Amino acid sequence: MTAKPADLLRALQDRVEQLAAPVPESSASAETQAIAVEVAHHRLLIPMAQVAEVVDLPPTTRLPGTASWLIGVANVRGEILPVVDLGLFLGNPASSANRRCKVVSFQRAGLNLGAVVDRVVGMRQLDGLDAASASSDAEISALTSATLMLNAEAWGVLDLDRLVHSDQFKRVAT
Repeated sequence: MTAKPADLLRALQDRVEQLAAPVPESSASAETQAIAVEVAHHRLLIPMAQVAEVVDLPPTTRLPGTASWLIGVANVRGEILPVVDLGLFLGNPASSANRRCKVVSFQRAGLNLGAVVDRVVGMRQLDGLDAASASSDAEISALTSATLMLNAEAWGVLDLDRLVHSDQFKRVAT
């Protein structure tokens, strides 16, 4: 007598459950994790609690009469998303010109926004990182809430609230 496929699958599932190691409990939360990104020569950490998603740069439609760092609006899954090039915003070359660029989308001050970064480095745990001296770059210091040491390098913790409430951001219309 041959076994039925469903019976074989149940037996396999039972065997896997018997042999599988339990999943360790993680103490990491959105408040203690961050996305590590690079924008020009800046290394930045964006707390996961502030991030909605990370996507490839979609096609954008330029809005006339706006600052060059607002590269336009994009349709992301049916939602209109204003897209800010952080490189240009910080007075550096355009992040959107980098073929490895990504858009970090977030919601702040009632706005859905996307910020173009040169590169997403990965996820980082914020717990246990040592504080470092703040950046001497006034533009970036005004937008970061802290500077932390990670692998012997200083990383600024980007505060997206400071970004959207900055005087420069409020002057989006030219």
